[in-house]
Amino acid sequence: MQKDFLTRQEVANLLGISTRTVARRVKSGTIQVVRHKGNYRYPIHQFEDIKQEDTDTTKLLIKTLQEQLIQKDIQIRNMQEDTKLKTLEEQLHQKDDQIRDLSQKLGIEQVKTMSKEDKKMMQKQMLLPNYTEQEVKPKTNKKSFLDKIFRN
Repeated sequence: MQKDFLTRQEVANLLGISTRTVARRVKSGTIQVVRHKGNYRYPIHQFEDIKQEDTDTTKLLIKTLQEQLIQKDIQIRNMQEDTKLKTLEEQLHQKDDQIRDLSQKLGIEQVKTMSKEDKKMMQKQMLLPNYTEQEVKPKTNKKSFLDKIFRN
Protein backbone atom coordinates (compact mmCIF):
# COMPACT_ATOMS: atom_id res chain seq x y z
CA MET A 1 0.00 0.00 0.00
CA GLN A 2 1.51 3.29 -1.13
CA LYS A 3 1.33 6.18 1.21
CA ASP A 4 -0.36 9.33 -0.18
CA PHE A 5 0.34 11.63 2.77
CA LEU A 6 3.20 12.39 5.10
CA THR A 7 3.25 13.63 8.67
CA ARG A 8 4.96 16.86 9.64
CA GLN A 9 7.89 14.88 11.12
CA GLU A 10 8.28 12.83 7.93
CA VAL A 11 8.30 16.02 5.82
CA ALA A 12 10.89 17.57 8.14
CA ASN A 13 13.10 14.48 7.83
CA LEU A 14 12.67 14.38 4.05
CA LEU A 15 13.59 18.03 3.62
CA GLY A 16 16.25 18.06 6.34
CA ILE A 17 14.53 20.88 8.24
CA SER A 18 12.83 21.22 11.60
CA THR A 19 9.09 20.65 12.14
CA ARG A 20 8.80 24.33 13.02
CA THR A 21 10.25 25.28 9.62
CA VAL A 22 7.71 22.95 7.98
CA ALA A 23 4.96 24.93 9.73
CA ARG A 24 6.49 28.22 8.55
CA ARG A 25 6.60 26.98 4.96
CA VAL A 26 2.96 25.90 5.19
CA LYS A 27 2.07 29.39 6.39
CA SER A 28 4.04 30.97 3.51
CA GLY A 29 2.37 28.65 0.99
CA THR A 30 5.55 26.83 -0.04
CA ILE A 31 4.26 23.50 1.28
CA GLN A 32 0.67 22.31 0.84
CA VAL A 33 -1.22 20.80 3.75
CA VAL A 34 -4.64 19.16 4.01
CA ARG A 35 -6.72 18.06 6.90
CA HIS A 36 -7.06 14.28 6.79
CA LYS A 37 -8.96 12.34 9.46
CA GLY A 38 -8.67 15.21 11.88
CA ASN A 39 -4.91 15.68 11.45
CA TYR A 40 -2.83 17.82 9.17
CA ARG A 41 -1.20 15.78 6.41
CA TYR A 42 1.11 16.73 3.60
CA PRO A 43 0.37 15.29 0.14
CA ILE A 44 3.37 13.25 -1.00
CA HIS A 45 3.09 14.29 -4.67
CA GLN A 46 4.52 17.72 -3.87
CA PHE A 47 7.74 16.10 -2.65
CA GLU A 48 8.40 13.75 -5.59
CA ASP A 49 10.71 16.29 -7.25
CA ILE A 50 12.57 16.74 -3.98
CA LYS A 51 13.06 12.98 -3.65
CA GLN A 52 14.40 12.84 -7.22
CA GLU A 53 16.69 15.82 -6.59
CA ASP A 54 17.91 14.13 -3.41
CA THR A 55 18.70 10.97 -5.35
CA ASP A 56 20.48 12.92 -8.09
CA THR A 57 22.40 14.97 -5.54
CA THR A 58 23.43 11.83 -3.69
CA LYS A 59 24.63 10.18 -6.90
CA LEU A 60 26.58 13.29 -7.85
CA LEU A 61 28.12 13.47 -4.39
CA ILE A 62 29.14 9.81 -4.54
CA LYS A 63 30.72 10.29 -7.97
CA THR A 64 32.62 13.36 -6.79
CA LEU A 65 33.90 11.56 -3.70
CA GLN A 66 35.01 8.59 -5.79
CA GLU A 67 36.95 10.90 -8.11
CA GLN A 68 38.58 12.54 -5.09
CA LEU A 69 39.56 9.10 -3.76
CA ILE A 70 41.17 8.22 -7.09
CA GLN A 71 43.14 11.49 -7.05
CA LYS A 72 44.30 10.83 -3.48
CA ASP A 73 45.41 7.31 -4.48
CA ILE A 74 47.45 8.80 -7.32
CA GLN A 75 49.03 11.31 -4.94
CA ILE A 76 49.88 8.52 -2.49
CA ARG A 77 51.52 6.44 -5.25
CA ASN A 78 53.53 9.46 -6.40
CA MET A 79 54.66 10.17 -2.85
CA GLN A 80 55.67 6.52 -2.39
CA GLU A 81 57.68 6.64 -5.62
CA ASP A 82 59.35 9.89 -4.52
CA THR A 83 60.20 8.38 -1.16
CA LYS A 84 61.59 5.27 -2.81
CA LEU A 85 63.65 7.42 -5.19
CA LYS A 86 65.06 9.47 -2.31
CA THR A 87 65.99 6.28 -0.46
CA LEU A 88 67.75 4.92 -3.55
CA GLU A 89 69.60 8.21 -4.04
CA GLU A 90 70.77 8.09 -0.42
CA GLN A 91 71.98 4.52 -0.90
CA LEU A 92 73.79 5.55 -4.07
CA HIS A 93 75.57 8.39 -2.22
CA GLN A 94 76.56 5.97 0.54
CA LYS A 95 78.02 3.58 -2.04
CA ASP A 96 79.87 6.45 -3.69
CA ASP A 97 81.36 7.34 -0.31
CA GLN A 98 82.38 3.72 0.26
CA ILE A 99 84.01 3.58 -3.17
CA ARG A 100 85.86 6.83 -2.50
CA ASP A 101 87.11 5.48 0.85
CA LEU A 102 88.25 2.24 -0.73
CA SER A 103 90.01 4.04 -3.55
CA GLN A 104 91.92 6.13 -1.00
CA LYS A 105 92.95 2.96 0.80
CA LEU A 106 94.34 1.43 -2.39
CA GLY A 107 97.58 3.29 -1.90
CA ILE A 108 100.49 4.10 -4.15
CA GLU A 109 101.67 0.51 -4.64
CA GLN A 110 98.37 -0.56 -6.17
CA VAL A 111 98.31 2.43 -8.50
CA LYS A 112 101.94 1.94 -9.58
CA THR A 113 101.41 -1.68 -10.51
CA MET A 114 98.24 -1.10 -12.53
CA SER A 115 98.31 -1.17 -16.28
CA LYS A 116 97.10 1.85 -18.21
CA GLU A 117 93.94 -0.02 -19.17
CA ASP A 118 93.17 -0.81 -15.52
CA LYS A 119 93.71 2.80 -14.53
CA LYS A 120 91.43 4.01 -17.29
CA MET A 121 88.79 1.48 -16.29
CA MET A 122 88.99 2.57 -12.67
CA GLN A 123 88.79 6.22 -13.69
CA LYS A 124 85.66 5.45 -15.66
CA GLN A 125 84.20 3.68 -12.65
CA MET A 126 85.17 6.67 -10.50
CA LEU A 127 87.41 4.54 -8.31
CA LEU A 128 90.47 6.56 -9.15
CA PRO A 129 90.59 10.28 -9.90
CA ASN A 130 91.67 11.28 -13.38
CA TYR A 131 95.46 11.80 -13.05
CA THR A 132 98.00 11.87 -15.80
CA GLU A 133 100.78 9.32 -16.11
CA GLN A 134 103.34 11.93 -15.01
CA GLU A 135 101.60 12.30 -11.69
CA VAL A 136 101.65 8.56 -11.12
CA LYS A 137 105.41 8.24 -11.75
CA PRO A 138 107.50 9.05 -8.72
CA LYS A 139 109.46 12.28 -9.01
CA THR A 140 112.87 13.18 -7.73
CA ASN A 141 111.57 15.32 -4.88
CA LYS A 142 110.66 12.10 -3.02
CA LYS A 143 107.15 13.21 -2.09
CA SER A 144 104.82 10.28 -2.08
CA PHE A 145 102.18 9.98 -4.71
CA LEU A 146 99.42 9.91 -2.09
CA ASP A 147 100.66 13.14 -0.52
CA LYS A 148 100.45 14.82 -3.89
CA ILE A 149 96.98 13.42 -4.63
CA PHE A 150 95.42 14.17 -1.28
CA ARG A 151 97.04 17.44 -0.30
CA ASN A 152 94.18 19.29 -2.02
